[in-house]
Amino acid sequence: MKKAFVILCLFSLAATAGETAYQKLKAKISLEVYTKIATTIKDSRKQPTFNFLYSVYEPYYNAYYDPSNNTINLGEGIYDLTRTFGKDSINALALVLGHELAHFYKDHGWGYSFGTANEYLKVSEKIYKLQLTPAHKVEKESQADYYGGLFGYMAGYNTLAVGADFFSKFYATAKVPDVTTGYPTKQERMSICDNSLALLKQLIPVYEAANYLVLLGEYEKAASLYDHIMVTFPSREIYNNEAAAYAMAALGLFEDGQIKYLYPFTIDSDTRMNAGGQKGLGEDKEQKRKEYLETARDLLENATKMDKEYAASFLNLALVYELLGEKELALAMAGKAYSLAEKEKNIMMMANASIAKGIILANDNRKEEAKAEFTKGQTGNKYVADINLKSLLKPSGAYVYQSDVSGEKHTGLEENINSIDASLLEAVLGDAKVLQIKKQNDEKPKMKIKSKSDALLTAIVIETYTYPKQTISFLFTGYNYEGASTKGVKVGSPVTKIHSEYGKPARIVTGTNRNYLIFEKTPIIFITDKNDKVIGWMLYIK
Repeated sequence: MKKAFVILCLFSLAATAGETAYQKLKAKISLEVYTKIATTIKDSRKQPTFNFLYSVYEPYYNAYYDPSNNTINLGEGIYDLTRTFGKDSINALALVLGHELAHFYKDHGWGYSFGTANEYLKVSEKIYKLQLTPAHKVEKESQADYYGGLFGYMAGYNTLAVGADFFSKFYATAKVPDVTTGYPTKQERMSICDNSLALLKQLIPVYEAANYLVLLGEYEKAASLYDHIMVTFPSREIYNNEAAAYAMAALGLFEDGQIKYLYPFTIDSDTRMNAGGQKGLGEDKEQKRKEYLETARDLLENATKMDKEYAASFLNLALVYELLGEKELALAMAGKAYSLAEKEKNIMMMANASIAKGIILANDNRKEEAKAEFTKGQTGNKYVADINLKSLLKPSGAYVYQSDVSGEKHTGLEENINSIDASLLEAVLGDAKVLQIKKQNDEKPKMKIKSKSDALLTAIVIETYTYPKQTISFLFTGYNYEGASTKGVKVGSPVTKIHSEYGKPARIVTGTNRNYLIFEKTPIIFITDKNDKVIGWMLYIK
């Protein structure tokens, strides 16, 4: 039986002689990229062994998955070719390695494995021959091109943007015919990368809509959108964000007074959601809360396995463990989140990790240690650290995890951005992109998302097909807006200006490098940075 699925071309040379230090460095870099992609893919199977095959007399332009010994093999010639892409060299390398991993994770070697285990059965030979038909090979190679690009993209490499150029250069350099039996044509392979990138771009408004829904406490609808994205792009960010949505839904199911602190749950894309609770759950509130937290825990554990250096998921996992009563695990995860954020030099995430640790310690009656952590958190997120410090020092005035509009000032003025207010969005979005999200169940209904972003308008409208039908609209300034709110708040204004004109927000949300101040009497959300300066705002209608 043939023992290898060769991705790129079919000629090869023997490998290995005395390798130079530079060659060994190439192998080391390749293994690091390979490992990162493999651990990003959510699959319980152990990844194949990786081999770097050195060129001897001429470049070895070959890469393949070998099911006979469960290895993935990369030729030095392929590595050298990726180096010609300059700043995109690692992205091109990730494209090739992602393709080979796709052969393994999509079970393209199952015919060989079945034949080996059942070699005396007639059907095994039939299956083997079927696997080798040109049409079947084209199908597998096309699937590996598609998923390989996505796997690399999920691991943080810009594989899809470089994919078409890589295949064009590879075919020319390795002198592979544009049409090769058993493989997609060169043009088809280039198109697969371009189409995959276009598909991901279509998901961006869905991702933004999901995050905005979490911001307003629409957790089940947000989860439905994250589920929709996960079918195509099951990345660490989606697991993390959906987990945060469930965890915050659980926070809203505690009794009044049980939650005294502002939990810095973090949603990637700089959004940490912390909104009010669900209503009308009746006697099963405690069970529902436990179910949400356990779902969040499972999602976050998946995220941490996919990327062991992803600070946001460790921070959220710390807070979930705390709410589940696992204090020691919670402290360990908060410490890990701080270390990772420090490594990235993300000051606000470091602060949020300290605040999380402070909450864990405070709820364990370790008041002085909690005070130290909240004080430490003031460096990178003074606004949220001060709220929690006040709750620690004055329990009677503790922050309650629910919407509180008592501190807001009702301006009585209608806000607009570029002379457009949120009530006009349906009219101005007439030519906007429209995406349909199919119903999963009564809690995750059919939805329609309209989005538009140009020089004048950045907006999303989410229509939910439940009874009664609900429409939620968002209009965003962007981060370089030169205008002002009706009360004179501008980009660059201090948070004190927001307080003086709009009062205290009903809710406060933190993110990896910004905070969200949510007002309800005047439906507006101000976005501030780590220095408590306004960087933008959005209007909404719910």
